[in-house]
Amino acid sequence: MFELTIILFELTNSPAMFQIMINEILQDLINTEEVVSFIDNIIVGIEEEKEYDRIVSQIRYSLVVIFELNSVPGV
Repeated sequence: MFELTIILFELTNSPAMFQIMINEILQDLINTEEVVSFIDNIIVGIEEEKEYDRIVSQIRYSLVVIFELNSVPGV
């Protein structure tokens, strides 16, 4: 759903920078050990369905807000 589609000029390590960006966005959830991220995979380690749905909603909201705020016009 979310992946780096624009490689920034003068940035030679785009996948690593994308991983750092995702880690920063999801830092609160990663610190609670509910979520693990690896490049373009986000793993939610919750067994209860309601809690899982809540965390997925939080992740989706965080990603949508960040990517909409940082979108590049005209691309």
